[in-house]
Amino acid sequence: MIERSISSRCLNPAVIKIRLLQIGDIHRGMPRDSVTDIKDRLFPAAIASQTTRDPITSAVRFAVNLLRDRPVDAILLAGDLTHQGDLANYEQCVDHLADALLGEWCKANSPAFCVPGNHDIDRTKVLPATPAVKVWDKFEPLEEVWKKRNLPIIATNDVKTFTIKKGNAVAEIMALNSCLGCGEYRGLPDDLKKAAHEMVASAANNDLKWTAIEQMDSPAFSGDHIDVVQQKIDGERKVNVVLAHHNLLPQATPRAALYAEVFNGGQFRTILARNRTPTLYCHGHIHDDLIEVVTNPGCPACMAAISAPLLDMGFNVIEICYTIDGVPLGATVQKYKVGKSYTFFQQPEESRIPFCSAGDYFRIFDHPPRAQMISAIGSGVRFPALLDKLNKDHSALTEMELASMVSEAEWHGILGILNRERTPQFWQILRLTP
Repeated sequence: MIERSISSRCLNPAVIKIRLLQIGDIHRGMPRDSVTDIKDRLFPAAIASQTTRDPITSAVRFAVNLLRDRPVDAILLAGDLTHQGDLANYEQCVDHLADALLGEWCKANSPAFCVPGNHDIDRTKVLPATPAVKVWDKFEPLEEVWKKRNLPIIATNDVKTFTIKKGNAVAEIMALNSCLGCGEYRGLPDDLKKAAHEMVASAANNDLKWTAIEQMDSPAFSGDHIDVVQQKIDGERKVNVVLAHHNLLPQATPRAALYAEVFNGGQFRTILARNRTPTLYCHGHIHDDLIEVVTNPGCPACMAAISAPLLDMGFNVIEICYTIDGVPLGATVQKYKVGKSYTFFQQPEESRIPFCSAGDYFRIFDHPPRAQMISAIGSGVRFPALLDKLNKDHSALTEMELASMVSEAEWHGILGILNRERTPQFWQILRLTP
Protein backbone atom coordinates (compact mmCIF):
# COMPACT_ATOMS: atom_id res chain seq x y z
CA MET A 1 0.00 0.00 0.00
CA ILE A 2 1.21 3.51 -0.86
CA GLU A 3 0.19 6.53 1.16
CA ARG A 4 0.91 10.19 0.59
CA SER A 5 -0.52 13.64 1.17
CA ILE A 6 -1.70 15.84 -1.70
CA SER A 7 -2.59 19.50 -2.00
CA SER A 8 -4.42 21.07 -4.94
CA ARG A 9 -6.74 23.95 -5.74
CA CYS A 10 -10.38 23.82 -4.60
CA LEU A 11 -12.95 26.35 -5.80
CA ASN A 12 -15.19 26.12 -2.73
CA PRO A 13 -13.12 26.89 0.39
CA ALA A 14 -15.76 25.42 2.69
CA VAL A 15 -15.11 21.84 1.60
CA ILE A 16 -12.12 19.65 0.78
CA LYS A 17 -12.29 17.92 -2.61
CA ILE A 18 -10.49 14.82 -3.81
CA ARG A 19 -10.71 14.57 -7.62
CA LEU A 20 -10.50 11.42 -9.76
CA LEU A 21 -10.38 10.97 -13.54
CA GLN A 22 -12.39 7.88 -14.57
CA ILE A 23 -11.83 6.52 -18.10
CA GLY A 24 -14.02 3.70 -19.38
CA ASP A 25 -13.61 1.21 -22.23
CA ILE A 26 -11.33 2.26 -25.09
CA HIS A 27 -11.56 -0.74 -27.49
CA ARG A 28 -8.66 0.19 -29.73
CA GLY A 29 -9.11 -1.71 -33.00
CA MET A 30 -12.90 -1.90 -32.78
CA PRO A 31 -14.66 -0.94 -36.06
CA ARG A 32 -16.22 2.48 -35.68
CA ASP A 33 -18.75 4.36 -37.78
CA SER A 34 -17.21 7.19 -39.75
CA VAL A 35 -18.23 10.73 -38.82
CA THR A 36 -17.41 11.87 -42.36
CA ASP A 37 -20.38 12.26 -44.68
CA ILE A 38 -19.04 10.55 -47.83
CA LYS A 39 -21.38 11.25 -50.74
CA ASP A 40 -18.81 10.43 -53.43
CA ARG A 41 -18.24 6.69 -53.11
CA LEU A 42 -15.19 6.92 -55.39
CA PHE A 43 -13.46 9.41 -53.11
CA PRO A 44 -10.02 7.99 -52.11
CA ALA A 45 -10.40 6.14 -48.80
CA ALA A 46 -6.83 6.99 -47.77
CA ILE A 47 -7.55 10.72 -48.03
CA ALA A 48 -10.85 10.41 -46.19
CA SER A 49 -9.20 8.51 -43.32
CA GLN A 50 -6.56 11.23 -42.93
CA THR A 51 -9.18 13.98 -42.63
CA THR A 52 -11.16 12.24 -39.86
CA ARG A 53 -10.26 12.85 -36.22
CA ASP A 54 -9.29 9.78 -34.22
CA PRO A 55 -11.78 9.58 -31.31
CA ILE A 56 -9.30 8.08 -28.84
CA THR A 57 -6.63 10.69 -29.56
CA SER A 58 -9.19 13.50 -29.32
CA ALA A 59 -10.53 12.28 -25.98
CA VAL A 60 -7.09 11.82 -24.40
CA ARG A 61 -5.98 15.25 -25.62
CA PHE A 62 -9.08 16.86 -24.13
CA ALA A 63 -8.48 15.07 -20.79
CA VAL A 64 -4.84 16.19 -20.71
CA ASN A 65 -5.84 19.82 -21.28
CA LEU A 66 -8.54 19.56 -18.64
CA LEU A 67 -6.10 18.17 -16.06
CA ARG A 68 -3.62 20.89 -16.84
CA ASP A 69 -6.14 23.49 -15.65
CA ARG A 70 -7.69 21.44 -12.82
CA PRO A 71 -5.48 18.58 -11.64
CA VAL A 72 -6.90 15.34 -10.29
CA ASP A 73 -5.54 13.21 -7.46
CA ALA A 74 -5.72 9.82 -9.24
CA ILE A 75 -6.46 8.34 -12.68
CA LEU A 76 -8.68 5.25 -13.00
CA LEU A 77 -8.69 3.12 -16.19
CA ALA A 78 -11.58 0.62 -16.25
CA GLY A 79 -10.16 -1.87 -18.79
CA ASP A 80 -11.01 -3.05 -22.33
CA LEU A 81 -8.12 -1.11 -23.83
CA THR A 82 -8.20 -3.39 -26.87
CA HIS A 83 -10.89 -5.25 -28.82
CA GLN A 84 -11.37 -9.02 -28.94
CA GLY A 85 -8.07 -9.86 -27.28
CA ASP A 86 -5.75 -8.22 -29.83
CA LEU A 87 -2.49 -7.79 -27.90
CA ALA A 88 -0.89 -5.58 -30.59
CA ASN A 89 -3.72 -3.06 -30.23
CA TYR A 90 -3.47 -3.32 -26.44
CA GLU A 91 0.23 -2.43 -26.60
CA GLN A 92 -0.45 0.48 -28.98
CA CYS A 93 -3.13 1.78 -26.63
CA VAL A 94 -0.80 1.57 -23.62
CA ASP A 95 1.93 3.34 -25.59
CA HIS A 96 -0.44 6.16 -26.50
CA LEU A 97 -1.71 6.53 -22.92
CA ALA A 98 1.84 6.43 -21.56
CA ASP A 99 3.11 9.09 -23.96
CA ALA A 100 0.11 11.41 -23.84
CA LEU A 101 -1.23 11.05 -20.31
CA LEU A 102 0.38 8.65 -17.85
CA GLY A 103 4.14 8.96 -18.34
CA GLU A 104 4.74 12.38 -16.78
CA TRP A 105 1.87 11.80 -14.35
CA CYS A 106 3.40 8.67 -12.82
CA LYS A 107 6.93 10.12 -12.87
CA ALA A 108 5.60 12.68 -10.40
CA ASN A 109 4.54 9.76 -8.15
CA SER A 110 0.88 10.45 -8.82
CA PRO A 111 -1.34 7.37 -8.58
CA ALA A 112 -2.87 5.68 -11.61
CA PHE A 113 -4.69 2.35 -11.79
CA CYS A 114 -5.75 0.02 -14.56
CA VAL A 115 -7.76 -3.22 -14.45
CA PRO A 116 -8.20 -5.90 -17.12
CA GLY A 117 -11.35 -6.00 -19.23
CA ASN A 118 -12.87 -9.08 -20.81
CA HIS A 119 -11.78 -7.86 -24.27
CA ASP A 120 -8.16 -7.57 -23.11
CA ILE A 121 -7.78 -11.36 -22.83
CA ASP A 122 -6.28 -13.28 -25.77
CA ARG A 123 -8.55 -16.32 -25.83
CA THR A 124 -6.16 -18.36 -27.93
CA LYS A 125 -3.87 -18.48 -24.89
CA VAL A 126 -6.52 -19.97 -22.59
CA LEU A 127 -6.07 -23.70 -22.01
CA PRO A 128 -8.99 -26.11 -22.63
CA ALA A 129 -8.83 -27.20 -18.98
CA THR A 130 -7.05 -24.57 -16.90
CA PRO A 131 -5.64 -25.92 -13.61
CA ALA A 132 -6.20 -23.71 -10.56
CA VAL A 133 -2.55 -22.68 -10.41
CA LYS A 134 -2.73 -21.36 -14.00
CA VAL A 135 -5.87 -19.22 -13.89
CA TRP A 136 -3.86 -16.00 -13.67
CA ASP A 137 -1.51 -16.81 -16.57
CA LYS A 138 -3.81 -15.26 -19.20
CA PHE A 139 -3.19 -11.83 -17.64
CA GLU A 140 0.62 -12.01 -17.80
CA PRO A 141 0.86 -10.53 -21.34
CA LEU A 142 -1.01 -7.45 -20.10
CA GLU A 143 1.34 -7.04 -17.16
CA GLU A 144 4.34 -7.30 -19.46
CA VAL A 145 3.05 -4.52 -21.71
CA TRP A 146 2.75 -2.13 -18.74
CA LYS A 147 6.13 -3.18 -17.32
CA LYS A 148 7.81 -2.39 -20.64
CA ARG A 149 6.68 1.20 -20.18
CA ASN A 150 7.81 1.13 -16.54
CA LEU A 151 4.20 1.59 -15.45
CA PRO A 152 3.22 -1.39 -13.25
CA ILE A 153 -0.27 -0.03 -12.62
CA ILE A 154 -2.50 -2.95 -13.69
CA ALA A 155 -4.23 -5.04 -11.01
CA THR A 156 -4.34 -8.70 -12.09
CA ASN A 157 -3.50 -11.27 -9.41
CA ASP A 158 -3.51 -8.83 -6.48
CA VAL A 159 -5.49 -5.85 -5.19
CA LYS A 160 -3.69 -2.56 -5.77
CA THR A 161 -4.39 -0.03 -3.04
CA PHE A 162 -3.57 3.61 -2.45
CA THR A 163 -4.52 6.05 0.32
CA ILE A 164 -5.06 9.68 -0.68
CA LYS A 165 -4.90 12.24 2.12
CA LYS A 166 -5.71 15.90 1.61
CA GLY A 167 -5.92 17.83 4.84
CA ASN A 168 -8.33 15.81 6.99
CA ALA A 169 -9.95 14.13 3.97
CA VAL A 170 -9.11 10.49 3.21
CA ALA A 171 -9.97 8.31 0.18
CA GLU A 172 -9.00 4.64 0.02
CA ILE A 173 -8.57 3.41 -3.57
CA MET A 174 -8.71 -0.32 -4.35
CA ALA A 175 -8.34 -1.76 -7.87
CA LEU A 176 -9.13 -5.43 -8.53
CA ASN A 177 -9.60 -7.88 -11.37
CA SER A 178 -13.19 -8.87 -12.26
CA CYS A 179 -12.23 -11.03 -15.29
CA LEU A 180 -11.19 -14.24 -13.55
CA GLY A 181 -13.66 -16.42 -15.48
CA CYS A 182 -13.43 -14.66 -18.83
CA GLY A 183 -12.29 -16.82 -21.75
CA GLU A 184 -12.44 -20.12 -19.87
CA TYR A 185 -14.03 -23.23 -21.40
CA ARG A 186 -17.26 -24.65 -20.08
CA GLY A 187 -17.35 -28.02 -18.35
CA LEU A 188 -17.60 -30.19 -21.46
CA PRO A 189 -16.01 -33.58 -22.21
CA ASP A 190 -12.28 -33.28 -22.86
CA ASP A 191 -12.52 -34.14 -26.57
CA LEU A 192 -15.06 -31.35 -27.14
CA LYS A 193 -12.93 -28.87 -25.19
CA LYS A 194 -9.92 -29.83 -27.29
CA ALA A 195 -11.88 -29.43 -30.53
CA ALA A 196 -13.18 -26.01 -29.44
CA HIS A 197 -9.66 -24.89 -28.51
CA GLU A 198 -8.29 -25.99 -31.89
CA MET A 199 -11.10 -24.11 -33.64
CA VAL A 200 -10.32 -20.92 -31.73
CA ALA A 201 -6.55 -21.18 -32.22
CA SER A 202 -6.89 -21.71 -35.97
CA ALA A 203 -9.67 -19.17 -36.62
CA ALA A 204 -8.92 -16.83 -39.50
CA ASN A 205 -10.08 -13.68 -37.71
CA ASN A 206 -10.85 -12.37 -34.27
CA ASP A 207 -14.62 -12.41 -34.80
CA LEU A 208 -14.54 -16.21 -35.13
CA LYS A 209 -12.27 -16.54 -32.11
CA TRP A 210 -14.49 -14.31 -30.03
CA THR A 211 -17.77 -16.08 -30.84
CA ALA A 212 -16.64 -19.61 -29.95
CA ILE A 213 -19.67 -20.65 -27.94
CA GLU A 214 -17.81 -22.94 -25.57
CA GLN A 215 -15.62 -20.18 -24.18
CA MET A 216 -17.36 -18.23 -21.45
CA ASP A 217 -17.33 -14.49 -21.05
CA SER A 218 -18.01 -15.05 -17.36
CA PRO A 219 -16.75 -12.28 -15.05
CA ALA A 220 -15.78 -13.16 -11.49
CA PHE A 221 -13.69 -11.82 -8.60
CA SER A 222 -11.21 -13.84 -6.61
CA GLY A 223 -12.59 -14.67 -3.17
CA ASP A 224 -9.23 -13.67 -1.67
CA HIS A 225 -9.47 -10.28 -3.36
CA ILE A 226 -12.95 -9.72 -1.93
CA ASP A 227 -11.55 -10.51 1.52
CA VAL A 228 -8.78 -7.92 1.04
CA VAL A 229 -11.31 -5.25 0.08
CA GLN A 230 -13.62 -6.15 2.97
CA GLN A 231 -10.76 -5.62 5.43
CA LYS A 232 -9.75 -2.31 3.83
CA ILE A 233 -13.18 -0.67 3.65
CA ASP A 234 -13.76 -0.52 7.40
CA GLY A 235 -13.05 2.76 9.12
CA GLU A 236 -14.58 6.15 9.83
CA ARG A 237 -14.21 9.48 8.07
CA LYS A 238 -13.06 8.16 4.72
CA VAL A 239 -14.50 7.22 1.33
CA ASN A 240 -13.75 3.91 -0.38
CA VAL A 241 -13.17 3.95 -4.14
CA VAL A 242 -13.26 0.50 -5.77
CA LEU A 243 -12.19 0.12 -9.41
CA ALA A 244 -13.09 -2.93 -11.52
CA HIS A 245 -14.13 -3.52 -15.11
CA HIS A 246 -17.58 -5.12 -14.72
CA ASN A 247 -20.83 -3.72 -13.39
CA LEU A 248 -22.15 -5.10 -10.08
CA LEU A 249 -25.78 -4.33 -10.92
CA PRO A 250 -27.49 -5.85 -13.98
CA GLN A 251 -27.14 -3.45 -16.89
CA ALA A 252 -30.17 -1.47 -18.06
CA THR A 253 -29.91 -2.79 -21.62
CA PRO A 254 -31.22 -6.38 -21.96
CA ARG A 255 -28.33 -8.74 -22.71
CA ALA A 256 -28.40 -12.28 -24.08
CA ALA A 257 -25.16 -14.02 -23.12
CA LEU A 258 -23.91 -17.02 -21.22
CA TYR A 259 -23.05 -16.01 -17.64
CA ALA A 260 -23.50 -12.32 -18.43
CA GLU A 261 -23.37 -11.06 -14.83
CA VAL A 262 -20.47 -11.20 -12.37
CA PHE A 263 -20.45 -14.68 -10.84
CA ASN A 264 -20.05 -13.43 -7.26
CA GLY A 265 -21.10 -9.84 -7.88
CA GLY A 266 -24.10 -10.04 -5.58
CA GLN A 267 -21.90 -11.14 -2.70
CA PHE A 268 -19.41 -8.34 -3.33
CA ARG A 269 -22.16 -5.73 -3.77
CA THR A 270 -23.73 -6.74 -0.44
CA ILE A 271 -20.38 -6.38 1.36
CA LEU A 272 -19.86 -2.90 -0.06
CA ALA A 273 -23.43 -1.71 0.52
CA ARG A 274 -23.62 -2.92 4.15
CA ASN A 275 -20.42 -1.17 5.13
CA ARG A 276 -20.95 2.02 7.14
CA THR A 277 -18.38 3.91 5.06
CA PRO A 278 -19.42 5.52 1.73
CA THR A 279 -18.17 3.52 -1.26
CA LEU A 280 -17.86 4.54 -4.92
CA TYR A 281 -17.70 1.50 -7.22
CA CYS A 282 -16.18 2.74 -10.50
CA HIS A 283 -16.47 0.53 -13.58
CA GLY A 284 -16.82 0.39 -17.36
CA HIS A 285 -17.98 -2.56 -19.53
CA ILE A 286 -21.55 -1.41 -20.30
CA HIS A 287 -20.51 1.59 -22.49
CA ASP A 288 -22.87 3.89 -20.61
CA ASP A 289 -22.56 6.63 -17.98
CA LEU A 290 -25.14 5.39 -15.49
CA ILE A 291 -24.99 6.21 -11.78
CA GLU A 292 -26.90 3.85 -9.49
CA VAL A 293 -27.07 4.11 -5.70
CA VAL A 294 -27.59 1.18 -3.33
CA THR A 295 -28.60 1.78 0.29
CA ASN A 296 -29.40 -0.53 3.18
CA PRO A 297 -31.81 0.19 6.06
CA GLY A 298 -29.85 1.07 9.16
CA CYS A 299 -26.70 2.06 7.22
CA PRO A 300 -26.22 5.84 7.04
CA ALA A 301 -23.81 5.62 4.09
CA CYS A 302 -24.41 4.36 0.56
CA MET A 303 -22.70 2.48 -2.25
CA ALA A 304 -22.80 4.27 -5.60
CA ALA A 305 -21.97 2.43 -8.83
CA ILE A 306 -20.49 4.90 -11.34
CA SER A 307 -20.09 3.75 -14.93
CA ALA A 308 -17.78 5.50 -17.39
CA PRO A 309 -18.89 5.44 -21.06
CA LEU A 310 -16.90 4.27 -24.06
CA LEU A 311 -14.04 6.77 -24.33
CA ASP A 312 -15.35 7.80 -27.77
CA MET A 313 -18.37 9.19 -25.93
CA GLY A 314 -16.58 10.86 -23.01
CA PHE A 315 -15.24 10.31 -19.51
CA ASN A 316 -15.96 11.24 -15.88
CA VAL A 317 -14.30 13.48 -13.33
CA ILE A 318 -15.40 12.52 -9.81
CA GLU A 319 -15.13 15.05 -6.98
CA ILE A 320 -15.45 13.62 -3.46
CA CYS A 321 -16.41 16.35 -0.99
CA TYR A 322 -15.59 16.50 2.72
CA THR A 323 -16.00 18.97 5.56
CA ILE A 324 -12.85 20.74 6.68
CA ASP A 325 -12.84 18.22 9.55
CA GLY A 326 -12.75 15.33 7.05
CA VAL A 327 -16.36 14.13 7.30
CA PRO A 328 -17.47 12.76 3.87
CA LEU A 329 -20.43 14.69 2.46
CA GLY A 330 -20.98 13.37 -1.05
CA ALA A 331 -19.59 13.13 -4.55
CA THR A 332 -20.15 15.06 -7.75
CA VAL A 333 -19.77 13.21 -11.05
CA GLN A 334 -18.88 15.54 -13.91
CA LYS A 335 -19.68 13.81 -17.21
CA TYR A 336 -17.64 15.24 -20.08
CA LYS A 337 -19.43 14.26 -23.28
CA VAL A 338 -18.67 14.24 -26.99
CA GLY A 339 -20.70 16.05 -29.61
CA LYS A 340 -20.48 15.75 -33.38
CA SER A 341 -17.10 15.05 -35.04
CA TYR A 342 -15.69 13.92 -31.69
CA THR A 343 -15.72 17.43 -30.26
CA PHE A 344 -16.12 17.64 -26.48
CA PHE A 345 -18.66 19.89 -24.81
CA GLN A 346 -16.74 22.30 -22.58
CA GLN A 347 -19.32 22.23 -19.77
CA PRO A 348 -19.91 18.82 -18.17
CA GLU A 349 -23.23 17.35 -17.14
CA GLU A 350 -23.19 17.07 -13.33
CA SER A 351 -24.78 14.52 -11.00
CA ARG A 352 -24.57 14.74 -7.20
CA ILE A 353 -24.49 11.75 -4.83
CA PRO A 354 -25.16 12.67 -1.17
CA PHE A 355 -23.69 10.10 1.18
CA CYS A 356 -26.39 10.65 3.81
CA SER A 357 -30.01 11.83 3.91
CA ALA A 358 -31.58 14.88 5.53
CA GLY A 359 -32.78 12.62 8.35
CA ASP A 360 -29.16 11.82 9.26
CA TYR A 361 -28.04 15.45 9.48
CA PHE A 362 -28.64 16.23 13.15
CA ARG A 363 -27.55 12.73 14.20
CA ILE A 364 -24.19 13.12 12.44
CA PHE A 365 -23.71 16.83 13.22
CA ASP A 366 -25.22 17.00 16.70
CA HIS A 367 -24.08 20.49 17.63
CA PRO A 368 -26.19 23.45 18.86
CA PRO A 369 -24.87 26.07 16.38
CA ARG A 370 -26.20 23.98 13.50
CA ALA A 371 -29.75 24.04 14.84
CA GLN A 372 -29.41 27.76 15.49
CA MET A 373 -28.17 28.29 11.94
CA ILE A 374 -31.16 26.46 10.43
CA SER A 375 -33.57 28.52 12.53
CA ALA A 376 -31.90 31.80 11.57
CA ILE A 377 -32.14 31.24 7.81
CA GLY A 378 -35.91 31.49 7.54
CA SER A 379 -36.94 31.15 3.91
CA GLY A 380 -33.65 32.56 2.61
CA VAL A 381 -30.73 34.83 3.48
CA ARG A 382 -27.40 36.00 2.11
CA PHE A 383 -24.31 34.53 3.77
CA PRO A 384 -22.90 37.79 5.27
CA ALA A 385 -26.27 38.59 6.84
CA LEU A 386 -26.51 35.11 8.34
CA LEU A 387 -23.01 35.38 9.80
CA ASP A 388 -23.85 38.76 11.39
CA LYS A 389 -27.13 37.48 12.86
CA LEU A 390 -25.55 34.35 14.42
CA ASN A 391 -22.64 36.30 15.89
CA LYS A 392 -25.01 38.83 17.48
CA ASP A 393 -27.24 36.18 19.02
CA HIS A 394 -24.75 33.44 19.92
CA SER A 395 -21.06 32.62 20.33
CA ALA A 396 -18.74 33.92 17.63
CA LEU A 397 -18.33 31.89 14.42
CA THR A 398 -15.64 32.41 11.83
CA GLU A 399 -16.59 32.71 8.18
CA MET A 400 -14.98 29.34 7.43
CA GLU A 401 -16.83 27.59 10.28
CA LEU A 402 -20.19 28.88 9.08
CA ALA A 403 -19.38 28.11 5.43
CA SER A 404 -18.58 24.52 6.40
CA MET A 405 -21.84 24.20 8.36
CA VAL A 406 -23.86 25.56 5.43
CA SER A 407 -22.15 23.15 3.02
CA GLU A 408 -22.90 20.20 5.32
CA ALA A 409 -26.59 21.11 5.41
CA GLU A 410 -26.70 21.60 1.66
CA TRP A 411 -25.28 18.12 0.96
CA HIS A 412 -27.94 16.68 3.28
CA GLY A 413 -30.71 18.36 1.31
CA ILE A 414 -31.70 20.82 4.06
CA LEU A 415 -30.36 23.98 2.42
CA GLY A 416 -29.71 25.19 -1.10
CA ILE A 417 -26.81 27.47 -2.08
CA LEU A 418 -26.93 29.79 -5.07
CA ASN A 419 -23.45 30.68 -6.42
CA ARG A 420 -22.07 27.62 -4.63
CA GLU A 421 -18.71 27.62 -6.44
CA ARG A 422 -17.97 31.25 -5.54
CA THR A 423 -16.61 32.45 -2.21
CA PRO A 424 -19.14 32.45 0.69
CA GLN A 425 -19.67 36.23 0.56
CA PHE A 426 -21.64 35.68 -2.67
CA TRP A 427 -23.82 32.81 -1.40
CA GLN A 428 -27.59 33.10 -1.28
CA ILE A 429 -28.85 30.41 1.15
CA LEU A 430 -32.30 28.88 0.78
CA ARG A 431 -34.20 26.68 3.24
CA LEU A 432 -35.38 23.47 1.51
CA THR A 433 -36.95 21.55 4.41
CA PRO A 434 -39.49 22.68 7.02
